[in-house]
Amino acid sequence: MTADAVQTTLTSRLGTAAAASTALGITVESAPTVKNAQQTMTMTAQQTSDNDDDTPALVGGVIGGLIGGGMCLFLAAWCAARSKHEKQVSAPASRLNTGEIVPKGELELSTAEQKL
Repeated sequence: MTADAVQTTLTSRLGTAAAASTALGITVESAPTVKNAQQTMTMTAQQTSDNDDDTPALVGGVIGGLIGGGMCLFLAAWCAARSKHEKQVSAPASRLNTGEIVPKGELELSTAEQKL
């Protein structure tokens, strides 16, 4: 049986709300619509095949992804370098408890053994 023959049979048996209610054993409030899904699918496939050139969108997406990924890597490297630099700069050689200011170049580090 072809799709057209099935559509004709369904339309003749279920064409009105009363006929559909009797055949299905439920209350049907309006006349059913019978469509051939095979024809609908064919028409949909033809409509989508006309707009199947997604190459520019794909190329744009790849380029944008590469640029965005590169920027993220650069930002991560910059943050790591800055953090490392700040740790080196903020760690003083020694702390003066006396509050006196020592001129640059005259600060000497001593160990506990030398103080004894």
